[in-house]
Amino acid sequence: MVLPFFRTHAGVAAASAPGAGSAWPVGLTCLAWGLLALGALLRLARFAAGLSLWLDEGALALNIVQRSFGALLKPLDYDQAAPVGFLLMQKACSLLPGAPEYTLRLPALVAALASLPLFFGVARRCLPPRGAVAALALFAVLDPLVHYATEVKPYELDAALALAGTWAGLAVLQEHSGPRAARAAWALALVGVPGVWFSHPLIFVLAGVGLALAWRWWRGGRSGALHAGLAAATAGGASATRVMAPAAEHPARASAPGPPRPGCRRDARPEPPGTSSPPARGCRGAVPSPPASSAPAPTRADRPKPR
Repeated sequence: MVLPFFRTHAGVAAASAPGAGSAWPVGLTCLAWGLLALGALLRLARFAAGLSLWLDEGALALNIVQRSFGALLKPLDYDQAAPVGFLLMQKACSLLPGAPEYTLRLPALVAALASLPLFFGVARRCLPPRGAVAALALFAVLDPLVHYATEVKPYELDAALALAGTWAGLAVLQEHSGPRAARAAWALALVGVPGVWFSHPLIFVLAGVGLALAWRWWRGGRSGALHAGLAAATAGGASATRVMAPAAEHPARASAPGPPRPGCRRDARPEPPGTSSPPARGCRGAVPSPPASSAPAPTRADRPKPR
């Protein structure tokens, strides 16, 4: 996503940006609306299926449901990690009435639906009309994007916020000045500063936007919109340092073991050789007993006699 920014700096003027100011044929416009509707229907159909929570989803859902809002600020159990804002939002959704397969997956569905027009906006600024529609067709039916639209994971939120930051950065670069560029700078600030609390990959998008804006500013495009956009990207980066600070404050620790499997004892201790069998294969937290020796212990009679 950073490449379009540097492509803009290489000499592509704002007025000649692909798809930015060119008129769209009616047929391509209708096709684009149809693809947006198709992508939304695919994501809604998977959400309506109400599939059961799988392994990683269940582990994260246990942290969300069993902990309070304050406890979610601490390191998670079961080898899980997620942005703080995402966890608090998921906790609020878990309090809604309904089955957890629907309430916990609601933020991912909303982010997946929002990512469709956001991607189309980015494609229109980077590609000609036919290329933008072709890219939208791939984005609408791509299986991983449809799959993660109904998972208790921040992946769809990562995609939506990254697209929003990319669109705002492109708008600031291509509009240069005027009310549109000012609105784009405000949008970049509204996405970047709170967004890093909900998506860690957004930090890298803001870094690319900030480098592109700094390059344009250094080349002489010192407009008010560029100043505002650069300030917004810098504020997002400063907010990111506060987001990552709790991870640095906690020392490295062993991840909490998951629920014990059948035949496992989490508090097992080594037993004398030959008194018990080792724990079941794949047990976590159980300490296996030392293997019993197959050779009998030597006796006084077995020792060699001196010559």
